[in-house]
Amino acid sequence: MFLTVKETATLLRISDRYAYQLVRENKLPHVRLGKKILIDKTSLVEHLQNIEEETFNKEVR
Repeated sequence: MFLTVKETATLLRISDRYAYQLVRENKLPHVRLGKKILIDKTSLVEHLQNIEEETFNKEVR
């Protein structure tokens, strides 16, 4: 299932503007189809889990 940037922002409880910034900085996995930016929900969840694991591992050390 693909989400728009606005739907992703709502899901993550961040502003649309910040979500677009994260896309520009390649900090959110996304696909561009012409001018349309789509984010795969499964990839997003995996990406967030990886970030969480990295953060946890840094704190444990």
